Amino acid sequence: MTIENIVLNPEKVEGTEKINEAYLPPEERSEEFKQLLEAKYNSLLGEENLDELEEDFIIRRYLHHFQLKDDDLKNKTILDVGCGLGAFIKYCSDKNITPEAYGFDLELNSQLAEGKYKNHLVKGDFTKEIPFQDKKFDYILAYSSLESLFLEENNEEAKRVFESLLSLLKDEGEIRVYPLRKLPPEIAPEEVKQDKEKMEELLQAKEARERWEKTLQELKEEGLIDFKIQPIDIRVLSAKKDFWLEELLIISKHDQPLKRGKIYIENGYV
Repeated sequence: MTIENIVLNPEKVEGTEKINEAYLPPEERSEEFKQLLEAKYNSLLGEENLDELEEDFIIRRYLHHFQLKDDDLKNKTILDVGCGLGAFIKYCSDKNITPEAYGFDLELNSQLAEGKYKNHLVKGDFTKEIPFQDKKFDYILAYSSLESLFLEENNEEAKRVFESLLSLLKDEGEIRVYPLRKLPPEIAPEEVKQDKEKMEELLQAKEARERWEKTLQELKEEGLIDFKIQPIDIRVLSAKKDFWLEELLIISKHDQPLKRGKIYIENGYV
């Protein structure tokens, strides 16, 4: 079953008005949208020259893509699933945002994990066992860490991981996942179709999205979750302006209100 694309009111998210044109067929997109693609491509070139470990960039990207502010996180209990080098946990601690920020990843900054943050950062694999089982969280965040669950046909492991995360979520808490990749209606411009490697990447993203939707729908039908999907950004992949839309998934336990915006239904592309 293919679910409808459910998104939050884009007016609630700064700068998404033009991004929403990605849902439209190419001939209906404005000149401003084409300029946005050009700007996004130029930004991509800038990222290539950016030190991957520049913490300020990582934190700004985290907060924007998760649509959170420091005040939203103040004194909250936070779990970062696949936390990378632990920069976000360090930020929450060093800025006195919350003493209850935790993260796990297969690869961690060993100095952080063994130093003042050692009770907050651990090595772990979410496909095996999620750590911090003695805690309940206001926010469970997953940045570019869960899509690997959806690269294979069988979605039982994905459901199991989400059920494990839900068991650690407070009744009024939220799981926020970024990005969910969604392809435009044309999949890719004609030029990209000549690039076999690029097309394979885009088709893989399309298949992963279909598996995401199947898993979310099944969890919803089982009465475990409610969810919303919100457009956040566009990722331009090359000078040919092939792109995918990057969306934020917000999950709450069933019958718990989601915190942001009113809903509308967008009959977008699949």
